[in-house]
Amino acid sequence: MTHRTTTQDIERQLQALEHSLTELNMMPLSDRLHVRVGSKTYGIAFRLERHTVEGAYGNPPHGIPDFLGMTRREAFDTLHTINRSLWAVLNARREASRTEASA
Repeated sequence: MTHRTTTQDIERQLQALEHSLTELNMMPLSDRLHVRVGSKTYGIAFRLERHTVEGAYGNPPHGIPDFLGMTRREAFDTLHTINRSLWAVLNARREASRTEASA
């Protein structure tokens, strides 16, 4: 049986991305990310947007792509790939701070 990617799967990846970006100081705590839902049938792509507390919206933080794909699965995979990259950076920072503290 194959796994169907749901909107909740994308939301979980989005929450993890928000957490990583705020921890890396790439995005203020008050900003939120939002996925604009697309449709492969109608040629509308899934896109990542950043919403500020003032109500403005725009591109995600620098270095994070806004195009996520044409299907839910592609959007999930893109978010997962971005998350894995940011997690690697976070782990490297934590490891570096541990070695500095022990030295």
